[in-house]
Amino acid sequence: MSSKIVPLHQLMVHEFLLVEANIENIKDTDLKALEVLKGGQSLLQIKRQLKTMQIVLLRDSPDIPALHLVKPEKKQRGDPFDDKKLWTLTPEATRCLSPSNAKALEQRAKLANGPVIQASTPSGNLHPPLPMPDYIPEPVVNHQEPDAPLLYEYNLEIIGASQLANVGFSMDKTQMEETRYAESPKQGHYPDSLIYKFKASVNE
Repeated sequence: MSSKIVPLHQLMVHEFLLVEANIENIKDTDLKALEVLKGGQSLLQIKRQLKTMQIVLLRDSPDIPALHLVKPEKKQRGDPFDDKKLWTLTPEATRCLSPSNAKALEQRAKLANGPVIQASTPSGNLHPPLPMPDYIPEPVVNHQEPDAPLLYEYNLEIIGASQLANVGFSMDKTQMEETRYAESPKQGHYPDSLIYKFKASVNE
């Protein structure tokens, strides 16, 4: 019969069915045959660690299996976890293991079972949820760059202005400023001429 020893914290779930609970009746000849003795551990050390559950003995056919899968009792109808089986100590293992060893194995089984999820029902003692505060949007900041100062002035004199009635003039915008429109024209230096004045922030 094949057997081996592993630390409890390294015990894998697929090895649970191989854990031997009948530690007190294991023969020394069985322990001497274990390969772990070749690592320098004495027979006395192995027996002491088995009794304190620091290590567990795995056997193909345990005399008393320590763990088995069972379906828990249904606590309420419609529980979505009704079909889930859980690892737990066998009744025989509970009788032959010390309380501390039984507790250590139970803790390892609980880790394999995962968290226990219980369905909860509404209770009249629960406080109602607090109302959500009214949503107040952040104010919109309309940031506008101030206009550049108009440092330059241009005068455009049009001769024959009487023939250009209702015609407007503007200075084309540059990359640094917007389009500037002429102010009201004034009489030019020549007959039938008008002077249009433009102001700009850059030197054209």
